[in-house]
Amino acid sequence: AYESTDREDLQNREDFISILWEKRSMLVDICRPLFSEYENTNKIERKLLDELVVELQKLELVCSTMGREITEDAKQADLVFIDLFLGYTQSEDDMAEAIKRVKMLIKGRSERPPLVVLMSRSPHLKDKRNEFRDQACLLGSMFRVVSKLDLSKGGMVAMLLTRLASHYEDAKRVASFVHAWDQGLTEARKRFIQILRRLDLADLAQVQTL
Repeated sequence: AYESTDREDLQNREDFISILWEKRSMLVDICRPLFSEYENTNKIERKLLDELVVELQKLELVCSTMGREITEDAKQADLVFIDLFLGYTQSEDDMAEAIKRVKMLIKGRSERPPLVVLMSRSPHLKDKRNEFRDQACLLGSMFRVVSKLDLSKGGMVAMLLTRLASHYEDAKRVASFVHAWDQGLTEARKRFIQILRRLDLADLAQVQTL
């Protein structure tokens, strides 16, 4: 439908962009300026990610990376590093995608939730951290924020993880308490609403008398 599709619509069509990406070696003159900024940004992000993996391996941690699809390794991870924006445009939708991903990773792990480190090169990282934490339903004691540019600084990763790990057992107890309290409030609300629904005319008359 290329001939009958408007230019503005084409640039937002994932299938069209995918075709250009797959055929970029055949369309060098057209695709080089189109994808150059994306490829340069991708190289920078990949370099920072590789440096982070090296730092984690120095601490004798087993690392695995995850793309757009949730992996079993990620579901079992005790520590998760996630980008503030899971998308090149760094839009609100990209942030929502990151929040959605974290929720999927912590689902069903209320007794032993993973430590989560939010990272980004974006200057909006500090402004968005509270919103991210609250929408992802994360505990402050199991959540940290760090600039990607700081991750390569000597000892930064070790210091960050040492502090998180030293309070991990207490944080798990808090997580268990918050989960139990949340469940208790939910059940109490259900029981209360159920009782209210059972009120009959005689009950309403007694309430009015009181």
